[in-house]
Amino acid sequence: MSEGALVSVVMAAYKEKDTYIRKAIESILNQSYRNFEFIIILDNPENKELEEIIREYEGKDKRIKFLVNEKNMGAHDTRNRAIRHSCGKYIAIMDADDISLKDRLMLQVTAMEERSVDAISGFVEVVDENENLIYAMDRLPEKTEDINRKMKINDCMPHPALMVRKDVYEKLGGYNKMPYGEDYEFLLRASLKGYKLYNLPKIILKYRMTMSSLSRNHLYQQYLMMRYCQIKYFEGKELGDYENFVKQYYTPERAEKYSRAAGYFTEGVRALTQKRYFRMAGMCLKAFVLSPDYRKKMFRYVLQLKR
Repeated sequence: MSEGALVSVVMAAYKEKDTYIRKAIESILNQSYRNFEFIIILDNPENKELEEIIREYEGKDKRIKFLVNEKNMGAHDTRNRAIRHSCGKYIAIMDADDISLKDRLMLQVTAMEERSVDAISGFVEVVDENENLIYAMDRLPEKTEDINRKMKINDCMPHPALMVRKDVYEKLGGYNKMPYGEDYEFLLRASLKGYKLYNLPKIILKYRMTMSSLSRNHLYQQYLMMRYCQIKYFEGKELGDYENFVKQYYTPERAEKYSRAAGYFTEGVRALTQKRYFRMAGMCLKAFVLSPDYRKKMFRYVLQLKR
């Protein structure tokens, strides 16, 4: 571990591919900014292959602190545990299948110090399994007031590229247990508490989106959790717990249609990036027609771009 590190990079690992986690780890170790510690927690104690890979890097770089959960704790508790073990002023989130660009930490620390912000993310490139560009998230709001407004519609601070003051995590109590929605819910609480938020207008991370991630039914649960948070925090309606809210709307058929629509929409955005406009229109139309829930999300997405 780097003594007196200003930044603590925290990463939860579970069942990532060998090539993915190696690139994720190396993208942090090769940062131009050097004053950090790197806390990696394996949330799957039975995954001995992944443990061996991480220990290999731990033996090569003293900045790595490696912990193994005794049992699966989930992303929220694993991140909270990593933050409790951190010593940095700033906490940088890193996912185990993404790639941070070389100057990510340097740019974020500089902006945190110069702008006196409490949390910062930035533009990201969404890439496929082979790191081919699908689309770039490069139209995100930069200033706090714009971020706060658009948070009511959708998450506009990419969590895999997030850096937050540690004392903000401590004051807010870290991540709440809210499967598939803890990232957005945390940022909503930060926004509503008046913390200063900022997005770097620069690509700082490659976010990996695989076909398996698009096909998983948890995409629909993630959407429902987002709506739960929006209704709870912005529409002033009385809600029960999130589990009952999800049960009220979730069906396997809705989840399957939502996931397929998400795949079509992603292909549509990829086609737009490639200037294949007819394919873009066709894919987005399929997504629009297939799933009423995804159609609502598309309307909100367009609204976000226009405001």
